[in-house]
Amino acid sequence: MITIAYCHNKTSRLLTVARKVSKLSIIVTLTALYSCEVSNEASSISSNTPENVRYKAKLVLNDSIDLPFIIEYTSGSSLVLHNSTEKIEMIPESNADSINFQFPVFNSALKFIEHDNGELSGFFHDYDKGPEFSLRFIAVPSNEPRFTTSTTPCCSLNYPWEVIMRYDSDKPRHALGEFFQNESIVTGSIITQSGDYRYLEGVLDGDQMSLATFDGKFAYVFRARLQNNEFLGHYFAGNSEAIPWKAIRNDDFRLPSSSSLTFIKSEYDKFSFNFPDKNGNLRGVIEGKVNLVQILGSWCPNCMDEARVLEKWFQRYQDKGLVVTGLAFEYTADEEKGWQAIEKMKRDLQLSYPILFAGQATPQATQEALPMLNKVMAYPTIIVIDRKGNVRQIKTGFKGPGTSYFTAYKKDMESLINELLHE
Repeated sequence: MITIAYCHNKTSRLLTVARKVSKLSIIVTLTALYSCEVSNEASSISSNTPENVRYKAKLVLNDSIDLPFIIEYTSGSSLVLHNSTEKIEMIPESNADSINFQFPVFNSALKFIEHDNGELSGFFHDYDKGPEFSLRFIAVPSNEPRFTTSTTPCCSLNYPWEVIMRYDSDKPRHALGEFFQNESIVTGSIITQSGDYRYLEGVLDGDQMSLATFDGKFAYVFRARLQNNEFLGHYFAGNSEAIPWKAIRNDDFRLPSSSSLTFIKSEYDKFSFNFPDKNGNLRGVIEGKVNLVQILGSWCPNCMDEARVLEKWFQRYQDKGLVVTGLAFEYTADEEKGWQAIEKMKRDLQLSYPILFAGQATPQATQEALPMLNKVMAYPTIIVIDRKGNVRQIKTGFKGPGTSYFTAYKKDMESLINELLHE
């Protein structure tokens, strides 16, 4: 149990939260620990006790599109968000009149009230998109699965798919669709040159495919119907308009190599940077060491996934000569706010390697900060530098734990690190 202060009928009172409270005003700023584990069946995470209540929740993106997800509300003191195989444990922070749950890293929040019938209603806020941005949030105690179907799947999705975003425009974006189907349940991700859409989950209901993901920053719904051997439909990013997309089975489709997209301009010999840390001490590439330089932003979910891996390598190899440094480009140009975002990210992800505020995440700012690069086209981007200061590899984007490429990436990169450490 946890004792908190809450606001009810304009009077501040203390409440021991162990049961549902009528019209309890709760601010959920979703911040804590993310962990990946295989999701269980709906019944296995539910309970009839007040200390562990399972909710089927949704964000209302527009009048016809909802984004479903599962919340597990435990003992009135914690929330667990289930996003496919990703399990997000959210730890409350008390203040004078509310409960706060912050998403790790992200500047986003749920604010809701609990009704007499046990339902939750309120709004999801992404403050990076402005103080007025919100999506309606509704949650109902339920053991129903995240998605339901009424028709047997028309076909199998267990093949490589060429995905084309905005296929009707003059600048379509090509991506790789990686879908894994078990009867009607579909999981996987869509992988672009700059990263992946993380943990997509959904169903194939007849010839209708529906996929969704929600992690506190990404809020996507993909819908498509099989027509003439290709899936054709629209996707929605938050409250965006419907964006056309299609998926075509293509066993030969490949994305450009992530090592070929970002490079050092010919007029430069080496990669370098010179940014102050929070104490004003200038930092740069450390010669005689193997340097991994991560270009990232605290607003970037793929950067969050990569940072966890880099932290493990930093802990494992720093005594052998590995240096990891993050260069953060934030939504804000304000240095104080930028450092606040960085410190929040480091605290929530328990990162010990240094991350420096490098400027605002705009093409002009990144070009001015890192003029030796042809461009910063993706967050994250990682530059691998040997002991002599030579760039040995630049990887653009990141294929994270929601994809089948993640294990191979870790193996290949760790092999390169070991090779450079022994040179």
